[in-house]
Amino acid sequence: MKKLNIFLITILGFLLVGCKATDIDVFRFVNHEITIQVGDDAVLNLIYGEYDADDEVTYTLSKEGIIVLFGNTATGIAPGEVTVTATIDGIKKTNIIVTVINEPINSMSISSAAFVTVGTPIQLAVSVLPSHLSNEVTWSIEDSVQSDVEAATVSPSGLLSGVIGATTKAELTAGGKQIVVVATSKVDPLMSVKKTILVKYQPTTKVTLSTAGGKTTMGVTDTLQLVATILPAHACPVLTYTSSNTSVVTVSNTGLVSVPENSTNYKTTTITATSLDNVVGTIDITVLDPNA
Repeated sequence: MKKLNIFLITILGFLLVGCKATDIDVFRFVNHEITIQVGDDAVLNLIYGEYDADDEVTYTLSKEGIIVLFGNTATGIAPGEVTVTATIDGIKKTNIIVTVINEPINSMSISSAAFVTVGTPIQLAVSVLPSHLSNEVTWSIEDSVQSDVEAATVSPSGLLSGVIGATTKAELTAGGKQIVVVATSKVDPLMSVKKTILVKYQPTTKVTLSTAGGKTTMGVTDTLQLVATILPAHACPVLTYTSSNTSVVTVSNTGLVSVPENSTNYKTTTITATSLDNVVGTIDITVLDPNA
């Protein structure tokens, strides 16, 4: 019985020694993973276990360009994820995953004029806070009820060009056709800012009317297509046509002149074209008497 007790005590001693050796045979990072911002530092603390804190530790990175290491201090230099491996005594290894993120943008704003005139682009600019963060953005024009995506274009550098200004009296009264410009941060794609801008045509200075064939006379069965020249080139192209005497000739909204059926009014009448901003042009059209 005594021999059995001695044997059991011996086995227990081995077990206890084994447990103690396992407990101290630990070499690992304190954390399994950490997240830092670009420009921030983090100390990658180790638990040495049976090793001495003065023992030489070497560090390797799974990829370059995410962090730089100065001893066991990691500095974030670009967004991404990297695995840091620490090796002690040339054999024992442990890993930590370091995730680097950009410092978040608190706010963004677009600075620009309140309107853009067709033919005269304007430059958009973005400010961000904190101000030391990148203000690089992706520009776009919102396609919605409040924003006509076809009314303007915006370049990657933020140059906004008007394409279509006000084409109705309501839009003209409102100051132009409305668009919503969107700037989305390249470093923080969840951050964006919008600004409403009006697209205007250049004011009309002159409207001149002629006909496709140069004729100003017509027979009762003829039609004449009016040709309108509007200055400047980037003025609103919308015109409203009227006839001073619709019993002599009528004119369509596209400028096609015709004689009413069974008309016997062989006279001269004036066709007027009026721009959206009330500049007019006129031409006299004469209907020839077929019996003359």
